[in-house]
Amino acid sequence: MRACSPSLLRSFSLVLALLVAPAALAEGWARLTVQVTDPDQSVLPGVRISASPRLGSHAASTDASGSAELLLPAGVPLQLLVRLDGFRDVEIRDLTLVADKHHEVTAVRLAVADGEGKDLHSWSDEGWRFVSQAATGSTAKQEPYRVEVKRRSVGSLSSPKGAATPDPRPRVILETNHGSIELELDREAAPKTVANFLGLAGGTKEFTDHGTKEKVKRPFYDGLTFHRIIDGFMLQGGCPLGRGTGGPGYKFPNEVNASALGLDRHRVLTAEGAPHPWLHVRGPEEIGSKVIAPIVRHLGIKSQEEYGQRVDEVMKLINEMSLQEFREIEGYRHDAELPTSHRPARGTLGMANAGPNSNGSQFFICTGDAPWLTGKHTMFGRVVHGMDVVDRIGKLPVGEADRPLEPVVIESIRER
Repeated sequence: MRACSPSLLRSFSLVLALLVAPAALAEGWARLTVQVTDPDQSVLPGVRISASPRLGSHAASTDASGSAELLLPAGVPLQLLVRLDGFRDVEIRDLTLVADKHHEVTAVRLAVADGEGKDLHSWSDEGWRFVSQAATGSTAKQEPYRVEVKRRSVGSLSSPKGAATPDPRPRVILETNHGSIELELDREAAPKTVANFLGLAGGTKEFTDHGTKEKVKRPFYDGLTFHRIIDGFMLQGGCPLGRGTGGPGYKFPNEVNASALGLDRHRVLTAEGAPHPWLHVRGPEEIGSKVIAPIVRHLGIKSQEEYGQRVDEVMKLINEMSLQEFREIEGYRHDAELPTSHRPARGTLGMANAGPNSNGSQFFICTGDAPWLTGKHTMFGRVVHGMDVVDRIGKLPVGEADRPLEPVVIESIRER
């Protein structure tokens, strides 16, 4: 979450937009869009918003437009919790959405942490408004906040009236010079990653042109290649330089729920005393570099002499540490509030990176299971059609650095 200073958040506004799409939503469900802004109407990305009961897409973080989207049931009392750095959590209790058979919201009930609340009725074509003076801070000077409820979406999530809301599992067609691959993306597992991928693919997200160094918007992936192919493992593409060292001019963190992957339940050492298979230690000679070295760095051990003095401490950590804890000392961060995460298995789509918090534009498609990548890469989709194309590409002859001898071109990536 981006740190928000008290001076910035003298007050803030939550804008909630109720969208309904009969073709996309089951009866009794509505899509809620929440936008968080500061007193100057500047948007606040990275703010965590959750809802209970835990139904549908119950938690999300605001994106670059300050907006987050949740799929919630109608007719059920809900609690929204907005978490702001440096401030008390803001709670909106007893939020109930009432919808007709066409999924149109006909009434809203809101109450806030101080118990104040009222029934809301339509006051314009845009929707409803509710204002409260409940406090946002725990300091001596309490500041007010404002809540607005609208029927239309805001920010980058805007949709024309009557248009379908964003699909939680959008599909894209990846056209190559070897055939078409259809991918299904998972917004619930990796909302920021999916937004980044779709924005770059469709030309709506700004990036830095590697040649001119200027900020531009155009379909990023068109004409790039799969520059790295390892038979039985994966295809990697999305580098504008074609050699695995380029990107869009920015980086963003992983989206991984360690518990959903079981990392908190597995130990670094198995019951037999061997390194866990997910650490991908291929022999005794790799134990030092892959298991011991990260812990030595974590403990700040500077010399062989100091290591000898603290070897018992090192071994105790190795014996007691979970895989989640080990990944975190390597620098990876996990988000326990993501509803789910996926393991790197055959047919899955993941973000390539150069270590923690280094995602950009490069991605890979697994042609085989890759459990040693679990917790280190954001897996945000899967192949639904065209796995035969993926397999054919995966068998192409390669040369130095696993580069295919003949270019495998990404002609385009477009949302269906």
